[in-house]
Amino acid sequence: SVDVRTQCRGRARAANVPPGRARVCKAMTNTIHLYRAVLRSALRFPSRNKLAIVDEIKQEFRAHKTLTDDAEIAHRLNIARDGLDRLNAFSNMDKKSSNWQVSLKGPHTGEG
Repeated sequence: SVDVRTQCRGRARAANVPPGRARVCKAMTNTIHLYRAVLRSALRFPSRNKLAIVDEIKQEFRAHKTLTDDAEIAHRLNIARDGLDRLNAFSNMDKKSSNWQVSLKGPHTGEG
């Protein structure tokens, strides 16, 4: 039996993935893209503590990488998306400006 993560890797994955696993592979790919986006934003976060923040993000994702419950996975991904929104609100500010304004939307609902 081939591990799902192994099956979803590489350029030839479309030919090797059974139809029922395609959804899982897409979800894994989306999660990896979200993970990388969160890390990139955290590295731009205007804080002396940004490396600790990056480490904490990595630990959170690793701690939950074996989840199998769809509802719990969706909940965790919504938390990550919300965190990304908040990181981006601070990470994309002009560091030279003295007029910083941040507008945070509510928690990520999974829509849009």
